[in-house]
Amino acid sequence: MKDEYNALLPLRQPGGLAEMAGVEVEDYYALQEPVPVKGNWFEGESHLWTERLALVGKKNARIIARYKESNGWLDDQIAISVNSYGKGLVYYAGAYLDESAQQAFLARCLKTARISTISSAPGIEVGTRVKPDGEIVYIVINHTNTEMTIQLPWPAYDHLTGQEIKTGYQLPAYGVSVVTQMKES
Repeated sequence: MKDEYNALLPLRQPGGLAEMAGVEVEDYYALQEPVPVKGNWFEGESHLWTERLALVGKKNARIIARYKESNGWLDDQIAISVNSYGKGLVYYAGAYLDESAQQAFLARCLKTARISTISSAPGIEVGTRVKPDGEIVYIVINHTNTEMTIQLPWPAYDHLTGQEIKTGYQLPAYGVSVVTQMKES
């Protein structure tokens, strides 16, 4: 939107990425009240701001969410789109969605991209690393000041304690564990 000197760029957002996204921002607004958004697989509200999108280029982008009737100037306008580009997809979200709508939107994007995620309790971070042989190492960090129960979907081995874990274990306050899935024998 701006260059390194804080001057506005002449191109509409998303600037040089408009061809990839298949849309550009016609207008944007700070919101006084939430605006309802209806997607192909979610429904929710946009808070704080909205962008009114327009199809550009080959106009092949698919509309996956529109603003619902609310204030007149956004009624039935494009809120979120997806465009095929190269071997992938480019999603453009012109809405600041409420949490449940955002979760549903992102879950679908991840599923489409075949990216698996790990759910954890608030304050628990789960990072992954992949060894050269393809084995996944999970680094679990408890950022809370209380002991937390960590549930695993499979038996695991904790490399820091040297213990086998059946399905769950206690991770101390501010504790760390490094686990790998146990191989079936």
